[in-house]
Amino acid sequence: MALDPKARECTLTKQDGKGYGFFLRIEKDEIGHLVRSVESGSIADKVGLKDGDRVLKVNGEFVDDTEHVKVVEMIQASGNSVTLMVLDEFSYLNSKKNTKELPETKAPAPVGETDAPKPRLCYLVKGKSSFGFSLKTQKSTKGSFLDAVASDGVAAKAGVKQGDRIIEINGKNIEKESYDELVKLIKESGDSVMFLVVSKETDDYFQQQKKKISAEEAKLHLLPSAPRIVELNKGEDGYGFYLRQEKNRKGHFVVEIDQKSPAHKADLKEYDRIVAVNGESMESAEHEQVVEAIRKGGNKTNLLISNKATDEIYAKAGISPFLYLKTSKAPTPVKTETPKPVEKPLVKPSPEPVVPTQPIVTTPTPDPKHKPRLCRLTKGSSGFGFNLNAIKDIPGQYIKQVTKGGPADVAGIKEDDFLVEVNGVNVEKNAYEDVIMKIKDAGANVTLLVVSPEAYEYFKAQKIQVKSSMADPLPETNGPSLPSANQKTPPSKARAVPEPVEMDPKTPEVESPEEEDDTGL
Repeated sequence: MALDPKARECTLTKQDGKGYGFFLRIEKDEIGHLVRSVESGSIADKVGLKDGDRVLKVNGEFVDDTEHVKVVEMIQASGNSVTLMVLDEFSYLNSKKNTKELPETKAPAPVGETDAPKPRLCYLVKGKSSFGFSLKTQKSTKGSFLDAVASDGVAAKAGVKQGDRIIEINGKNIEKESYDELVKLIKESGDSVMFLVVSKETDDYFQQQKKKISAEEAKLHLLPSAPRIVELNKGEDGYGFYLRQEKNRKGHFVVEIDQKSPAHKADLKEYDRIVAVNGESMESAEHEQVVEAIRKGGNKTNLLISNKATDEIYAKAGISPFLYLKTSKAPTPVKTETPKPVEKPLVKPSPEPVVPTQPIVTTPTPDPKHKPRLCRLTKGSSGFGFNLNAIKDIPGQYIKQVTKGGPADVAGIKEDDFLVEVNGVNVEKNAYEDVIMKIKDAGANVTLLVVSPEAYEYFKAQKIQVKSSMADPLPETNGPSLPSANQKTPPSKARAVPEPVEMDPKTPEVESPEEEDDTGL
């Protein structure tokens, strides 16, 4: 059968290690293999792929009725170049609706419940002067309608169609509001506004089904800045990022991404928000629950990611980005570096979360600004050059009054450092007098493990034990070897460290409230 004249042939050629710049998806209540999230300036964008296009052929082979994972495999197996035959969304759906055969199809897919019409969420950003539409009300008809939609205007480009009825403005139902109130709401919205709209066909369908029209039932593909589904394969040092939860900001955020780590290669960005882990929503979860969900994924985990722009757009619609996952079947990124075998969908189409059980067995390396420090001190004529302080009734000792140019300063000790170990022995819970004695007993040479107060509070909040193995090793010396954690240093009558300056317990000098949770992954 002759090809639909509107079908387009697009040949994509990518560089090694790069992607084509789009996602191939199947979605709930949609038919066909959909092109989604075409990256601006990418190969897919340059050859003319558009959001909503349906892939009909891969390298000349018809795939409209082929299993989705097989289509993905065919594209992946094509290497660095693939030729796709695509049809725009309107032409594709119209062909199905009118029972016309698509090129080389046997018969159109039957229309069932999954083909039910749905409302649309449309996000409009004002152009030079207007949104490109008018409002209209009719005495004999319930509701307010969009009229005079300019074909090349902001509203049309956002997915608004002539005659659509407005259900919500910025997440607020306006079906019972007056015309003047609608105009006021739109004006107050400023340069952007979110509409939930329905066509007459969709409106009639929901009335027949006696169903409420809401944003939770809407198509989301028209919204810009869609959430991202990211698949991470764990490396030797973990996934290469920290997970942070802050008191004054809702959510669980990706921070401190290591260069060349799995997180960096997957294009995670600083302060990306984790919405879901392996198909399970994390928006109401505690910090420890999110960490555990990622660790349960073993060597692979799938994250639903939202950034600031996405959060703002979805908040304007009054919905969570998690809805994006719930309305999708199996989003599959077409960004392969080398041909791969058939892979399982990232997220099962069922609402049950995918939670592999293989535990994480590696511990991530601390970020440099959190890293403890091993400092080797050789006593000078005036001692080690620091004071050791403590706060009454609070465990732990702090370094104070570091003499500039003294042994402690030269060794890298900083003011307010928290003392963790003396010659390999943990002293965090030791009494102040015992720690003084350990330093005295060390003689002329002592090795201290210290950490900044900010880093100590961080590790404490994460219930991570600070150890010498986290610090950079000390360089080898030609002098006598330092005692290990299992050795005892002979007592020495050498001069001890300066006497402590005891602080008022009511006004502790180091106070760092737990404002955030931060876990390396």
